[in-house]
Formats: sequence, structure tokens, C-alpha cells
Amino acid sequence: MCKYLDNSGFGPLITPSWYATNQFMLEVIFHERMKRYKCLTRNSSLASAVYIPYYAGLDFRRHLRRRNVAARDAAGKDLVGWLKKQPQWKGMLGKDHFLITGRISRDFRRNDKSRWGTNLMLLPESQNLSFLTIERNPTSHNEFAIPYPTYFHPTSTSEIIHWQDKIKLTNRTILFSFAGAQRPSRSQNGLVRTQVINQCKTSSKTCRFLDCDVKANGCDDPEARTSNMYGIYLRTIVSIRFIYRLKS
Repeated sequence: MCKYLDNSGFGPLITPSWYATNQFMLEVIFHERMKRYKCLTRNSSLASAVYIPYYAGLDFRRHLRRRNVAARDAAGKDLVGWLKKQPQWKGMLGKDHFLITGRISRDFRRNDKSRWGTNLMLLPESQNLSFLTIERNPTSHNEFAIPYPTYFHPTSTSEIIHWQDKIKLTNRTILFSFAGAQRPSRSQNGLVRTQVINQCKTSSKTCRFLDCDVKANGCDDPEARTSNMYGIYLRTIVSIRFIYRLKS
């Protein structure tokens, strides 16, 4: 993951405005932006909100394949234990604290029925925190959904307009496209993917399916600017991208 830390979490530069940004680097990107926030204060009594720069997703990634759930949970427990001792916590018991998670909500909601992920969001202290997360749990009261990072990071209005002008001139001949791969499990998410893929392949003349299990299709390579995915998106009115790496 080290190369993705370049350019304040955007990753390696490809061309102006375009970077090889990893989809799970939101924690780093937000932290780097927060360091330059104009309204920061070192006096916590003046703060309207307290940002917690803990990289929960990257920490979980270190223990992704370990069966020892205690090791996965350790950093999160240490974090809330430390926060409770801070003077900033005592005023509102953490209700004015927030943090960013660069992975989906499910990765931090391990319960007795599952062995996946950590239990960070289920800790008693976490119920007072606000989580800005990718793919939030719809039943959670303290999670707020934010988008995945993209490859496109313009620094000026002119760069945005240049890209918009290019898109406006594109001849979009495909109504709907789906870029993704089958899941090996029979989970609900896997069944949904299967239905979408089958309908796109067999039931619709206006849909194009791009199989991301085929490496040559370049689904996860932002430098493949002439890849099938890049080309199919430019010709599509509505598109969805799902990627599943069997060996990640």
C-alpha cells in the first residue's frame, strides 16, 4: 500500500488531474486535507467538532487474514480507551467526535454470528461517535455515507470544465453497463450480482457486461486509459462498477 500514500493519499500521478488512487485510501486523503483546514484550533474548548485521525480500514487490512479476532480488535479498543481519558471527551462523552473509515461499514461490525472484520463500531463508546464511512449500515444512527475516492482529482475549475467538455462530445450508444465479477459465495450480494450480470448478458440488448475476472479488461488499472472499462464507460449513459478480487 505504500505507493498509494503518495500525493497526500491520491497515489501515483498518471496525468494532470488523474491519479492511481486506491479505493480504500479515504482515511489518508481526508486526514491530509484536514491538516490544511482553515478553522483548526489547538484549544479543544473552542472546537465545534473533534476529528479522530485513526486509520481503521488500514489497520484492519493488516489483520485481514488472521483468525485471531483479539488482534484485529486491539487497536480499536486501545483507541476508545485512550479517548475516554481525554478532557475533550468529558464534555459530550464523544458525541462531538468523528472519524473516517476507508472501508465499508460491515468491516467494523463483527458480531457473534460472524468472524469477519473488527468490532470497532459495536463498542459501547463508539455509539456516541460519528462515523463517515463507505457503504454505511442503513440501520445505524451514527453512520454517514460518503463516496469512494475516484481517480479524478482536479485542482481547478478549468480542469473540470475540460473534462466535462470531453464527455459532452462523446457518442453514448449504450444505455446501461455493468463492470464487475461474480462472487464465489452464495451471499445476498452475490445473488444480486448474478442477477444483474445474467440480465445484462442475456435479457437486454441495451446493456454491456464487462467481466472484471478477466485481467486483460483492465478494470482495476487506472493507467490503462484505453482499457475496455474506460472505453465502455465513455459510451454508457448509466454505469455501475463492481470489482471482486478472488486473490486479494
